[in-house]
Amino acid sequence: MSRSRKHVTTQLTTEYPEPTENQNIVRVVGTRGTNQVEVEFPNLEKVLVMMPTRFQKLVWTKKNDYLIITTDRTEVNRGKFKGIIEHILLPQHIKHLKDEGKWPEQFDDEKKQESENIPGEDGNPQSTPEEEEDGSSSDEDSSFEEETNPNRIVFSDSDDYDDDDD
Repeated sequence: MSRSRKHVTTQLTTEYPEPTENQNIVRVVGTRGTNQVEVEFPNLEKVLVMMPTRFQKLVWTKKNDYLIITTDRTEVNRGKFKGIIEHILLPQHIKHLKDEGKWPEQFDDEKKQESENIPGEDGNPQSTPEEEEDGSSSDEDSSFEEETNPNRIVFSDSDDYDDDDD
């Protein structure tokens, strides 16, 4: 690994970036190619930003990751890209920004709504108190049938085949 690439990884893990005047914290909506990332501002505005070559094939972004981008909001920039990724935020960076009070409240509200929409820890709906008193639920009422994989070959336990042949 070259020195410059080591520098990028140490910068990502050790520094705690904070956005400046022309920088914004955004959330990744999706990727649109090798170095194109669609992001969403806290006000739900979506733009396309470019990932610089220093991050390519070293750091990957996925949906719902957070970034700090530099935007060019002038009338001169009418191209496809509206900004450049400056920092990729890791969980410890997000915690630091929340402690400093620089984290957008809109992103916190969306996380709370997502966690409230999840019915149970395992993804199954939670049972009502009436079902708990009865000791039964709709899952227990249905007969349990063991499902088998139709793509898997089933071997029978027949004694027709003898392994002791020499």
